[in-house]
Parts: sequence; C-alpha cells; structure tokens
Amino acid sequence: MYFKSKKVSFFNFLLLYLFLITTFSSISYTVFIENFKTLENNKNTKEINLVLKNMNKTMKEITKKTNEYSYWDETFNFINTRNDKYIQENFRQHTSTLEELNLDLIIYVNLENEIVFSKKDKKISSSDFIQKVSLISLNSMEFNTLGQIDSKIFYLRKSKILKSDGSGKSNGFIYSVKIIDESFLEQYKEIFSNLKFALSESEQKTNMVDFSFLHNVNINTSIKENNFINQIEFYDIFDNYVFSLEMTNPMLIFEKGKQTIFLYNITVAFLLLIILVVLSRKQEDLFKNNMKLETEVNERTAKLNKYITIVNKYVTTSSTDLEGKITHVSEAFCRISGYSKKELLGRTHNIVKHEDMDPSIYVNLWDTISADKKWIGEIKNKKKNGEAYWVLANIEPIYSSNGKKIGYTSIRQEITDKKRVEKLSITDKLTQLYNRVKIEEIFAIEIAKFHRYNTSFSLILIDIDFFKEVNDTYGHNVGDLFLREMADLLKSSVRIEDVVGRWGGEEFVILSNNYTIEGVLCLAEKIRKNVEAYEFSTIGHKTISIGVSILNKEDTQETMIARADKSLYHAKKTGRNKVCLH
Repeated sequence: MYFKSKKVSFFNFLLLYLFLITTFSSISYTVFIENFKTLENNKNTKEINLVLKNMNKTMKEITKKTNEYSYWDETFNFINTRNDKYIQENFRQHTSTLEELNLDLIIYVNLENEIVFSKKDKKISSSDFIQKVSLISLNSMEFNTLGQIDSKIFYLRKSKILKSDGSGKSNGFIYSVKIIDESFLEQYKEIFSNLKFALSESEQKTNMVDFSFLHNVNINTSIKENNFINQIEFYDIFDNYVFSLEMTNPMLIFEKGKQTIFLYNITVAFLLLIILVVLSRKQEDLFKNNMKLETEVNERTAKLNKYITIVNKYVTTSSTDLEGKITHVSEAFCRISGYSKKELLGRTHNIVKHEDMDPSIYVNLWDTISADKKWIGEIKNKKKNGEAYWVLANIEPIYSSNGKKIGYTSIRQEITDKKRVEKLSITDKLTQLYNRVKIEEIFAIEIAKFHRYNTSFSLILIDIDFFKEVNDTYGHNVGDLFLREMADLLKSSVRIEDVVGRWGGEEFVILSNNYTIEGVLCLAEKIRKNVEAYEFSTIGHKTISIGVSILNKEDTQETMIARADKSLYHAKKTGRNKVCLH
C-alpha cells in the first residue's frame, strides 16, 4: 500500500512538474521573444539604411564634383570653341583625373546632344556604352539616377553647363558615371551573410523610400529560416526597374534570445526537478512538502506576473493605430486620467486634450512621428473631472515584425509638480503676476524680436501714489489685499497679449508690443483712469503715476527701464496721478 501510494504521489508530482514547466516556458517565451524580435528588426533596418545612406553619399559626391566642372566658365567656352587647351589642361596632362574624381566616365554634350568630349576608365571598353549614356535625357533637366546598360550598373549625374554670371544660360550638359561592381559588395560582406546583385523585380512596391540624392528605392523584407531576406530594388528617373540587391541578414540576436530563454527555462526546470526529487524521497511529509512546493511555485509565478504587469501598473503608456485611435492603455494611464479602459479604447487622445495647449505643438508632434521620428515634449492634459495635469511624453512609431509601421506608442512621466515649481519660480507669490525674473526674461525676448522683425515695443512703469500710507494706516494685511486687487485691475485693463508683472514693492510693469506712441499713451491713460475710478476694499479710491518709454534702435533693457523710471519720476514730481513720456 505504501509503494502504491508512493507511485501515485510521484505520478501526480510529475504531472504537476510538466504542467508548471510548460506554462512557465510559454509565458516567458511570449513575454521576452517580442523584445528580441524588435531589437533584431531595428538592427536589420539600421544595416539596410547604412547601405542606402552610403549610396546616397556617393551620389551626392558625384553631383558635387560634376557641378564643379559644369558651372565653370572654361567648360562653357570649351563647348562653344572645342579648344584642345581645355582638354590638355584638365585631362591629358592629368591622366588620373577620373580616378581623382572617383568616376569611370565623363561625357560633354552640346544642346543638340552631340558628344563634344568623353573620357572613360578601363572598366568601360565599349563606345556604344558612351553613346547610350548620352541618350539618357529629360530634355533640359538636371537629375541624379541609377542606370543599367549592357549589364553594367552605374550611378549617373546629368548637370547643365552654365556660365557663372548667374544668367542661367546653358550650352550643353555633363554626364558623370560611376560603375557599381563587385567591389561595392565587398565592404558589406562582414554585415550580411549573403549579398549579391540581382535583376529580378518583385510584384509590388510596398516600401518606397527616397533620400536627398538617391531616389525610387523599394525595400522588401521577409523572414525565412531565421534570416532576414532583404531585397532592395532600385528604379531610374523614369521609374524603370534597374537592379536589386539581395541581402541575407542572420537573426543572431533573435537566436541568442531564444537560447537565453531556453537556458532560463532549463534553469527553472532544474530547480523544480530538485524540489520534486526531494519531496518524493520524503513520503512521510508528502502533504506538507506538496503545499510548500505549491507555495514556492505560486511565489515564482507571482514574481513573473509582477514583471509582466509592472509596466501596466506603474508606467503611463498608451498605443494607437495610424489614425490616432487608442488601441491600448496601461492601468497607470487610466489612473492618472480618471477614465476607464472602456472609455478610452477606440477614442483619440483628444479625450484628455487640454484647451490651453497651443495647436501648433500637436501639428509639430504629428509631423515628427509621421516622418518615423521620435517626439519628446511636455503636454498639458485634462482629467475626466476637469483637473489639469502635465506629462513629459515620449512618442514614437511602432512596427510589425516585417517592418511595417502599424501605429504609435507613448510613454509618459507625470511632471505636474515640476510645472508647479516652475510656475512658482516665475510668479509673484502675493499677486500671482509674473515676477521680476520672468519680466526680465520676456523683456530680452521682445528686444530681440524688435531687432529682428522691427516690431514696436513699449514699457509702462506704474507706481502707486502714497502706498506707504496704506500700510501705515490700515496695516500690511490690508496693503497686501490692495496689491492683489490692483494686480487684477491691471490685468483686466490690457489686452491678453500684453504682459503684466510686479516689478517690486508697489511698482508694476506692463510690456506691450504693436502699439504706436499715441496707442501706448492712450493705453496708459486708460489704465490710470480705471485705477482712479475704482473703489478698493477698505481704503476706497487710490491713484497711480505712470512712466512710459518706447524702444529705440540703440536701446538696451537698462536704458529703456531708466527712461521709463525717469518718466515716472517726472510724473510723481509734477503732481502724481498722471502719465509721462520722455
């Protein structure tokens, strides 16, 4: 009976062991394998872009060197006179000219497309090749393209021959050719396990890309037997197929990732097997040890689940499709926004958009991520209850395993407290107006705008008449209340684009642009009358004196403030409750 019970118990433990290992392996594989796929895909894309960027760089260098000859008066004169001196000086005496230019062929033709002169490298043996190259034309247009003639693949630049006087007069063209041969492949053989030329075109152009000098490139990427099979197809300026590069890129990171996951699972399996053996040898404590094993397994599973869900709980993330509709949100996102997942899924982020945000920020955001770039910036959002909060958002495209962009993902960090601290650093605590530090910062910006765009800019300096009597008569609490009322009255007396700040003590300052002299004086007088007519709490009516200065070309911040201060002094000296401009 003991042995029978022992066999049954061992069999149960074996079933439990196999179940746990299978479950754990499946979860760990699912969690980690996508990360390795993403790394592998990014590496493959980076290496393809390396090839294309180098080709684009070569085309750029060919263009630059060709233009140096084509925009030269001596070249222009040569086309007209066919003077042998030009050839003697530039080609015959310098037999390495093509090598120095890194070219294999250069052709001069007139406007009738007649070849005036050509110089070829030993790679080109056929004169028919030269003739065929000279017939590649888009009338009078300059262009860069790739071409293929007589099984030779090459870069081609066509440039107008122009006079340097800026008249735009042309009397011919220069064709520059650089052959693409096996030496091109050699530099990338350490990156790709198999790299070769091909002349077979795929059925669809699924991922056409352009560079500044290299155009009409179609990238097809597939995965076969743990290898990226990349076929880069090149088309000429007429959209005709030229050639392909077939690149095989082994998925080493992915394979290493699978090995890492396998070793990880083996390690866990080995640990569980040891536990099983120990428990099977202690029949008298079978139940107790079985509970212990279940506890250990649950703890390990909880840790694994914690790793899986930690991002969901504590990191504010969301994903959208290409149209901006939300496809996934973390619990942290729901918590900070106040919306449930059901309320968010299928909606756009406009649901948390705050009306204070500048629309141009969102335009820049979409322009950036639509160009497959990462956007990082601060965004003010609104919770479901209407409360505002700030986040630092990191938004970038997401791609499927075959490299196709399928949407966007965002990771956010709440920075509401940081923004509050920033506001406190630039805000006068008593009046909630900008403080002197912020005013001086805006002052400097406005002066720079004046010098760059010739915009008008004026300074209004305000001092409360006999303010000391308020504190002496009514106490500092009433004085503080009066200053807050004065701040609110000043803000309501100016335009929304005008900047109101506390300069210090009982002095206030207003920065205003796009006003004439008459306009700013009219604004200052309006403010003076509004204050004179207003009945303040406890103390009743008060008046202010105002000094005005208009920014001149020779002004600095210090001179402009000094002139406004002088105007204010004159206003107070001559009776107060008035506006002065010096």
